[in-house]
Amino acid sequence: MAELEASAEEWAAACLEAPLMTRNGGVAVHLLGLAHFSPGQAASVKRVVESLAPQAMLLELPPCVSGAANGTTGARARVLPYPAFIDVLLDHWDELGGSSSGGSGGGWVDSVVLEKALSDVATPARVGRDLLDPYECFGLYPGADYVTRPQQISHCVQLFGFAPGAEYAAAVRAAQRLGVPALCADAPLKLQERWAAELASGFTPREADVLGVLDGLHSRMQAEVAGCVQDWDLTLPAAVTEACEGMGENAARDRMLAAFKVSRAMAAGCLPAPLHGDGAAGGGGEGAVASGVGEGACATARALASQAQLQPLKFRFLERSTLHIGRQVVEVSARVAAAAADAAAAAAAAATGAPGASQDAAPQSSRGPEQQAQQAQQAQQAQQGQQGQQAQPGQAQRPPARVLVLLGRQHVPLLRAMWGDAGSLLYRGDVPRTFAPSVVEPATSAEPDPDTEHGGSRRVGHVSTQMGGGRGGGGGGGGDRGGGRGGGGGGVTAGQRTAQPFP
Repeated sequence: MAELEASAEEWAAACLEAPLMTRNGGVAVHLLGLAHFSPGQAASVKRVVESLAPQAMLLELPPCVSGAANGTTGARARVLPYPAFIDVLLDHWDELGGSSSGGSGGGWVDSVVLEKALSDVATPARVGRDLLDPYECFGLYPGADYVTRPQQISHCVQLFGFAPGAEYAAAVRAAQRLGVPALCADAPLKLQERWAAELASGFTPREADVLGVLDGLHSRMQAEVAGCVQDWDLTLPAAVTEACEGMGENAARDRMLAAFKVSRAMAAGCLPAPLHGDGAAGGGGEGAVASGVGEGACATARALASQAQLQPLKFRFLERSTLHIGRQVVEVSARVAAAAADAAAAAAAAATGAPGASQDAAPQSSRGPEQQAQQAQQAQQAQQGQQGQQAQPGQAQRPPARVLVLLGRQHVPLLRAMWGDAGSLLYRGDVPRTFAPSVVEPATSAEPDPDTEHGGSRRVGHVSTQMGGGRGGGGGGGGDRGGGRGGGGGGVTAGQRTAQPFP
């Protein structure tokens, strides 16, 4: 459909042209909004990766453990680099038309064999559907659906000739070709189950409330659906019923559900990319989606606002998931920046012929704390020198490192709002901490104080007020016994986190 292709091009252009920048400007974070279970998503990923050549990719998928489907635990279980359904799709890549269309169709595969292979790697989770899901007009499905119910992929191949989830298989193939990491950014399924249980426990809808939400809202949302999708919806039930003739009740029901998801996902796949600044309002806390998305003029913002009223639990869950993904993006961006600083320092040392260049180029995991601190200082000085040189005319500026994030379109406006809000929960760990002076009275104990004996000035019984102001600054409470003299010693202050080796 032309509308699907035009929408995919808009979202790809927004991804490439309007990245999020880290606070120091060293990393550009590109968000590619995907419509899961909609055709053409794998081809869009392939085009963006070829244009961007990122240093790292983040996928909106939960981390999985080998053997989780059959209950394997303990020493034999291990964390997989990506969910196992991707390996199944890669094993059938050519049969799915991956070589010619990026996994979007065009090949032939035995759907029975594919369904059996995908069912074997399913990881069921108690992350249920929302109360009003049957009334949804835009299918904003999470990537976790590919992990919990991967057999739906084979149903779509059988009914429509394309494989949902191939967008992530295409991303993993590209990452392997480029030699860059492809990391899972969504929350583990166990954590998602806890979120769902917490949200459902406090949700007590009344019939009058439900009817009030549905009154007029559903018809207004249906008017926003692209005309080509509405025309397709008219012929879909009869076509799927004919395709399911002779199947058992459960098999027919599963294929009906897959057809419903594809239909609603295509409606989401036709939504235009939101303009910069449109989307979720507020400080990125819970309730931001439902309260502020629809005020923009963008059709996508209106669709998200209306869908949030129809699916309150689903969008509360979305906010938690987006916050978790955003924190993973911040962490990976810091690691990419550290790796880029290592490479720049090594290149500068090699160019100048400075002694110890090979030592500076060693990975951070093999260095001692003193070497890491010295390298960080040298990298900072080199960066300051480069910034001074950039002011000179004719000097080329070194482009920032690039991180590509593949996630559902419903996450993009909210993550952009969180990223741009300094008070967002996304940056809670970066808020400087201050401590009031101690009000504890001096103790009467005459116990000798080692600090005083070695030239210190702290009297026995006082609580130290020189506590570390950053992360890990524990040990400052209590008195001299067990409280940790000097408080906060060894804590990592804000902005001085020890760099970790980037895989």
